[in-house]
Amino acid sequence: MLAGKGEFFRQAEHEKILSHLRVMLAGRRGELLFEPEFSLRAGLDELVYAQLMVIPAINGMGLDRTHYSDVWGTTLIEVDETLRTYEPVVRKIADKLMMTGKIDRWQLAKILASVEERKTPPPIRNGVEPEPPFDPLS
Repeated sequence: MLAGKGEFFRQAEHEKILSHLRVMLAGRRGELLFEPEFSLRAGLDELVYAQLMVIPAINGMGLDRTHYSDVWGTTLIEVDETLRTYEPVVRKIADKLMMTGKIDRWQLAKILASVEERKTPPPIRNGVEPEPPFDPLS
């Protein structure tokens, strides 16, 4: 299964990979930030897969593997900053998911109506944040 996904990511644009990575990490990072007592609920396999996704993203940007920690750390920091910026919206989504276990697209659209779409992707911060935010499973 991972081989099939790996092939997709080798052919995809690096920003598409980073976007997918941000989405994948948002739930786990949200738990760590807002509900630390539940921080181990998101799986280790998902975290490992997310870390592996950084490699094709780096390759797509024309960087070598020495930039792995820059890309990984920047991605974690950006996800955390986004979650903190939109904490009330994130909590509404989390509350809905905790109560019903699901959220349909109409409910999600209503909750997200106040959120402005980002115009440009965030840049990679080379060496600015040498230590990514703490994650007990990484």
